[in-house]
Amino acid sequence: MTLMWVQLRRMKMILTSSGLPWPKYKPNDDFTKVILLEDYIADIPLRGRTVCIRIQKGFIWDGASVPRIARTSTYGPFHIKVVIGSLLHDFPYRFHGYDVMLDNGAIVRINVNRKESDKILKWALGECHVGSYIRFKMYHGVRIGGRGAWKN
Repeated sequence: MTLMWVQLRRMKMILTSSGLPWPKYKPNDDFTKVILLEDYIADIPLRGRTVCIRIQKGFIWDGASVPRIARTSTYGPFHIKVVIGSLLHDFPYRFHGYDVMLDNGAIVRINVNRKESDKILKWALGECHVGSYIRFKMYHGVRIGGRGAWKN
């Protein structure tokens, strides 16, 4: 048990060395979704520049919605390497945009399209040290299968 904790802690340290902060979250009662326990603030690339986004405390997401058959060759929905990417990807899928923090402290909603959201997922997976082959599979998986989720 101690070895698993050490490995988890080491992995979090590696992931946060990417520059993306680690989100604080907890699972819901049936462990199918997680809830964000505090605002998540991160710098992400969007439209050729870096923007500071905020995802509000209380946001609920289902992790990386990887079909069960593909989990053997990618990762499960709450694997430590995909949590940040799934958070950054699921928020705009629900709200079709990001809350961007301006230099003066104001927060504005910037609309994004589905392709931009999917590219953020691909970028975040790379930042979290997911290999290029799995990034490729996950990115193209959401490009092929994400249309229905975007429209809802």
